Amino acid sequence: MPRLRDHAPDLYTLDAAFAGDFRNAAQVCAATQSPEPLWQLMRGRCASFVPDALIEHACVRRMQALLRTLDAEDAAIADAAARHGYSDQAHATHDLVNWTGVTPARLVRALRGDRGSDEALRLATAFVRGTSVARALPERSPIHF
Repeated sequence: MPRLRDHAPDLYTLDAAFAGDFRNAAQVCAATQSPEPLWQLMRGRCASFVPDALIEHACVRRMQALLRTLDAEDAAIADAAARHGYSDQAHATHDLVNWTGVTPARLVRALRGDRGSDEALRLATAFVRGTSVARALPERSPIHF
């Protein structure tokens, strides 16, 4: 495996037929100034993709560990992200927003603030329901994260 690190194999070596399709789609994209041909190719290629259950479970566990660290410690978001295997804060932020509907900064403020407040309860409810906090909070909330 160390031999493969930082090595980008040629797409034609991996899958010559797909490489040709990709080249053709990229040329159409360049000619039309639209990314749609590449998106169409990728949608077709990924249509039968089935996520690996073990990888999904590992991702959830990593997210849970990150959330526990942010809840229990006064760690910076970037430090907590690095500790739990994220390449940088941006990737952790992306995952947190996708899973919780809120930014890490807002989540940390809620976790480290008054946990019994109505705002913290709304945030927890939105997280459990998997909805965006923006939709779960009233229009004129007196507390802003």
